[in-house]
Amino acid sequence: MRNFRTGFAKTSQLLATELFEVLHAPRPAVSPKAIVFSDSRQDAARAAVELEADHFRALIRDVIVRLTRERIDADYRAEDRAAVEAAMHAAAAKMDYAEAARLKAILNQKDSLAVETEPLTSLAQDPDDTAYLATTPAAEPPMAQLISRLVHLGIHPSDSSVASDDEWWRLFTLDGEKLKWAGPSGAMDAKAIQGKRREIAEEQREALHDTLFNKTYFSFEEAGLGYPTFFTQGEYSPERDELDALLRVLADTYRVDGSRFVDVSQIKQWSSAADVPAGNRVRRFCEAASPGNGDQYLNNALDRLRHADLGHNGGVVRLFSLGVRLARADTPFWRCTRCDRAHLHRGAQVCTRCGDPLPPVAAGVAKDLWRHNFLAHRVDRAGTGAEEPFRLRSEELTGQTRNGAERLRRFRGILVEEGAGQAARLPKLGKEIDLLSVTTTMEVGIDIGPLQAVYQANMPPQRFNYQQRVGRAGRRGQAFSIVVTVCRSRSHDLHYFRHPERITGDAPPPPFLAAGYEDIPLRVVRKAWLQAAFKYLRLKHQGRYRGYDVQPPDIHGEFVLVADYKDVSSPWRDELRDALGATVAARDAAVLLVAADLPPALIANMKDELEVDVLMAAIADVIAREGRWDIGVAHALAEGGLLPMYGMPTRVRPLYLGLYSSGPDDLDWDTTDRDADLAIYEFSPGASLVRDKRVHTAVGLTSSLPKPQKRGTWVMPGQDQRSAHDDAWWMARCEGCGGWTRADQPDDMTCVACGGAIIRDAFKHCISPAAYRTDFKPKRTGEEELRIVRSRIVCAEAADVRPIRAEGSNLAVSLERTAKIVRLNPGYDPNPLQSAGFSFELGRQRAAPKPGAWMTFANQALESEHASTLRSTDWTPDGEPVSGWLASRKTTDSLFLTPAVMHPLLDISRVAGADERVAVRAAALTSCFLLVDRAALELDVDPGEFDILPPRLYQPDGVKRPMLQIADTLVNGSGLSRRLAQTPARPWAIDLLSSIVDDGASWPLSEFTTTAHRQSCDQACYECLQRYGNRSYHGLLDWRLGLSFVRALVDPSYTAGADGDFSACDASCRQPMSRRDATHAAPAVSTSEMSLDNQGFDDTTRRPGPLAMAASAFGKVAGAPLTVLAFGRDAIGRVAGVTE
Repeated sequence: MRNFRTGFAKTSQLLATELFEVLHAPRPAVSPKAIVFSDSRQDAARAAVELEADHFRALIRDVIVRLTRERIDADYRAEDRAAVEAAMHAAAAKMDYAEAARLKAILNQKDSLAVETEPLTSLAQDPDDTAYLATTPAAEPPMAQLISRLVHLGIHPSDSSVASDDEWWRLFTLDGEKLKWAGPSGAMDAKAIQGKRREIAEEQREALHDTLFNKTYFSFEEAGLGYPTFFTQGEYSPERDELDALLRVLADTYRVDGSRFVDVSQIKQWSSAADVPAGNRVRRFCEAASPGNGDQYLNNALDRLRHADLGHNGGVVRLFSLGVRLARADTPFWRCTRCDRAHLHRGAQVCTRCGDPLPPVAAGVAKDLWRHNFLAHRVDRAGTGAEEPFRLRSEELTGQTRNGAERLRRFRGILVEEGAGQAARLPKLGKEIDLLSVTTTMEVGIDIGPLQAVYQANMPPQRFNYQQRVGRAGRRGQAFSIVVTVCRSRSHDLHYFRHPERITGDAPPPPFLAAGYEDIPLRVVRKAWLQAAFKYLRLKHQGRYRGYDVQPPDIHGEFVLVADYKDVSSPWRDELRDALGATVAARDAAVLLVAADLPPALIANMKDELEVDVLMAAIADVIAREGRWDIGVAHALAEGGLLPMYGMPTRVRPLYLGLYSSGPDDLDWDTTDRDADLAIYEFSPGASLVRDKRVHTAVGLTSSLPKPQKRGTWVMPGQDQRSAHDDAWWMARCEGCGGWTRADQPDDMTCVACGGAIIRDAFKHCISPAAYRTDFKPKRTGEEELRIVRSRIVCAEAADVRPIRAEGSNLAVSLERTAKIVRLNPGYDPNPLQSAGFSFELGRQRAAPKPGAWMTFANQALESEHASTLRSTDWTPDGEPVSGWLASRKTTDSLFLTPAVMHPLLDISRVAGADERVAVRAAALTSCFLLVDRAALELDVDPGEFDILPPRLYQPDGVKRPMLQIADTLVNGSGLSRRLAQTPARPWAIDLLSSIVDDGASWPLSEFTTTAHRQSCDQACYECLQRYGNRSYHGLLDWRLGLSFVRALVDPSYTAGADGDFSACDASCRQPMSRRDATHAAPAVSTSEMSLDNQGFDDTTRRPGPLAMAASAFGKVAGAPLTVLAFGRDAIGRVAGVTE
């Protein structure tokens, strides 16, 4: 099923176009500029494509109407005639007889005009008319008006998303203001030029077809602008109207050449009605037009189309044999009462879409359609001359842009390389950029020149993001600036749409530093020590030092590549050991500086870790696990937790897109990258990535690829020694506790967390890729681009965690310093936990990532479906196929919390395992967010510094208890989880949880329990728990459930009202809501008639309410679920006759 909505991209384009029209209205001397902000590279890349492509399609429609009006309609429209007549009378009244005579002559000319139709051949280039392909010196091939008008605007005449490096303007020359085709040159011979011209003509035919025959709101006739016609000369008649109606039906069945969806050579020829399938739309239309005589009606129509004056054989229509007839403001239209389609003539008296009879009386005139159709209104507005057509050249500028400085220069109009004068006009027009689509990298620090408008494709995450972005406009003495922010239909955007003052007034998050966390000063001291060691080696080896060969330079330190360090004959391990021994003075000096204010015990721990042998062993461990050979050793040590993560994030994985030329016989890899946690989703096989208006399709995994070298043929030295994956292991989810157990090889074993049995078949093969690759065949973006959505699983590797109960508390707490957090991509199976993952073929491929640059790729893991399409001469299998989930793993600090005792009336353990309930899981997750938000408030950090992990069961003594898991977001930990676990008397997390449910003067109770919030928020909102960073959890968050769960954790006597005690805030808040929901949602359903399934639906009415079932999921009496009385999001149970 295809969704025929306008979509967000079209909405964005219309708003952006209107914004630019406002900027163009004063006819400024300097072309207006604007930037579009998005929150991800892919959103920015797609925005650049979609804004330019949609504007191009609208511009084609605009220019076609303008050209046609210039030739015929601008002099014929009745409203124009009336205006001239009025002006003539006014001039006569003022006795300005010369002006009156001039206007009288114009009026006489209008009265003499009778033609309302323009042939398409006079507007655009017919690809089948080969005169335009002439390239001889004496030839002057014809130039179509549509091509000329677009090129004068600085727009590629047919490509709606021209690549940034396409110098298409070389195909044209300017002779004064006259545009001509350029002839052959040294850069392009005659054959190449003819190919480019033919490509332009054929693509423009597609654009023309799309403009005239679009089926939806954007249809030329639906908008009231006019309609295509078979007849370009002569008077109109009912017979002609009937054939023009049939033309619309034929176009709807893709029988007009030029459609990008159909190859005209594959269309079946119709010689008579017998050739037309019984259910075909054309046959149905003919039967509706002539009931009982449809076949004869169709035969007559096919015969008429074959006549010499029309020449459309086999029921296939030639686009360039048609004309376009424009509607006047007073042209009547008829609207079908069944399907609502608009018709500018009655044709066969029936609707061209559904076949129902058209009303005999017109529904209105074309001007009425123009008022209600935004695109038509714009075209009509343009016809007044108040607005001139303009181009909207859009490019992305993000972290994946290869030459950002060049793109910024073109945006600012600094184009000196083409020189000056007539010859430079087209190149400058073609190169200059009007709109940059950017990400957060453009918020600060980059001079983008004068800017009058900022367009935001979504609401920014926080106030400071908003202010940084909008502040880019309105500088340098500009009188005003415009900011347009588009709010999408998601909770974050909707909140700020309803409360715009919040996005300008909310406080920014202050920084936080965990000064008592020994890993942080340890990393700093190691950094200083290794820096001194690397300097020692540079001085020792002078120009022969291999650290100078690391490209791009390693921001973590100038040492050798991982490949050099791993080499079995490498001297660098011994060299580093000697250098560390020679620079211990630098280590000691760093310790004195860093540890000046640290406790003595922490300093002692640090010194134990700073021995030469200890550090060398730690380095060896990190390098042994590093699968990327072409990064610096210092880079690997930073990701491994031994050094600080200075600079931009470096825990990234590349996607190889192809090759680009840096000079003669000098090729470099064209790549983009993502953090390892994102790469397993965005670069997975089948995923598409947009960069510079081209779609790159990921097809598998590869090793890191060395720079190609020309040694007769192109080779990649050492690539066959590198693996396509960093690591591989097996994981299984325990059905008993919900924990994930890791194994080197699958086998029957017991769960590490709970001791339950895990069978061999439950294990899934997990692959951590070293790098990803595409098919090296970028394609143009289009509507048919497939965007695959895959499942995402986040978990922690199960460990035998033994939380210790804090004295005077019901909670047991444990801090794991080396918790392994794993993100998994199980593929696109609808049941992800049962999926085998992606299927890969292993082998060697011969390919040309750049035309002519053939080379062999070793150690490739290509998705099986793609590998099956390769020629046997290009693909050599060298291993058994493998299947697996893509995985990314990081080490960080993690906090575990579990209750020691639970009330017998409440079963809050149903967070995982066989008895899992979504409502209880939602309550547990909400309690985690309450704790994290409160901790972030106390520590003045962003809540996004914490990761919320799925809860699991803890059952060391056979009693099931929920275990909550919170981790630091940063690799190697940031000290936040450790702070929650710190004492003096008991872990701080316990104090925070107690305060959350008992301290009415502090957050959250001080804000959640106000009358206004309780009445307006029945689940969660941006005034309580929702924020930009937890959007994926918005459907599960419920502040009442969360408070109930927290209270059940800290207070074993709490029953959530199951014993009739509703004194606790969360239960008393729930009480009126339950009554309200019971009254409004199910007044006629008695308790005995209701039963609930596991999905949270009522079996009687099938009305959804998953969180309404929380009490049923929580409560039990002697093992039996409580009876639910209400359909609302919150419901209280009935126990021993006590009823709420």
